[in-house]
Amino acid sequence: MYEISTEDQHHLVSYALVGSIDVDETARFADELRWALERYGNDEIKLLADLRAFKPTSSSVAELMQRMQKHALRAGVVRIAEITASRHLAVQMAVVAKRSGAASITRRFDDLESAKDWLIGDPPAPQ
Repeated sequence: MYEISTEDQHHLVSYALVGSIDVDETARFADELRWALERYGNDEIKLLADLRAFKPTSSSVAELMQRMQKHALRAGVVRIAEITASRHLAVQMAVVAKRSGAASITRRFDDLESAKDWLIGDPPAPQ
């Protein structure tokens, strides 16, 4: 299962992947993600990937994810934050990012708040 949302103020595209997804579902996800990225033209886009409930995936799905990241770079993505709970998945996603050319703009986080802060650059709240 997947869910995609956008936040126009920060040109933020967020998605969450849950459980295991097969190649067909990954292809549908890729089409919807492409559409979400294209709504911002070639503006600087931030991508938030919530993978906390995502299960490590097959090599076929990982290859599709690699192609999605390549497309995201061409579409104007300048930062990618991945939230992972599994060390195994974090390693797999690091390989995907390296192969797609997105490793230099990708960071991994343990929680949503830290990931969003890094993506949109919100200053800390005054004390």
